[in-house]
Amino acid sequence: TSWPAGIPKKKSQMENRYHAITRNFRRLIHERTGISWTSAWYYAAMMSDYFSVSMRLTKGKIKKQFDFSKNNIVKVLMQLSQKTAGLTGTKSISLLEAAYHMAEYLQHGDNISEEEKLIIQKDCTILHSQMYPNLKKNFIEADCFKTFPYLLPNSVDN
Repeated sequence: TSWPAGIPKKKSQMENRYHAITRNFRRLIHERTGISWTSAWYYAAMMSDYFSVSMRLTKGKIKKQFDFSKNNIVKVLMQLSQKTAGLTGTKSISLLEAAYHMAEYLQHGDNISEEEKLIIQKDCTILHSQMYPNLKKNFIEADCFKTFPYLLPNSVDN
């Protein structure tokens, strides 16, 4: 799906758009990777949290509809860790995984360029490699996510 490039004037309109985006993303990640609908809901929820925190960080002055810069991803992770009294290894890596695949979704709908997609995916991969050693020390479940990206596309091209 291609989303309007303009940023709505009302916060509620942007929230509604992000809700629709994460709903469509849920379908793409399910079809693209073959994960269960339950898992797809989880990754979509990660993106919903991401968009919500991103909006809060801009204090309602959104300049870029899809800000998946390395800096913003780190800020969101920090905010989420404060909100939930610390992120687990699963949530941290799942957010990176979701952002990695969201980049593909946005590029597929011509919302970002191929170059932007590759930058986002590279940044997510770099953040994973930086975070993984510490997460592995503190969270036993992090060992399940040593390969990144963890979710790979099906052999069927959607």
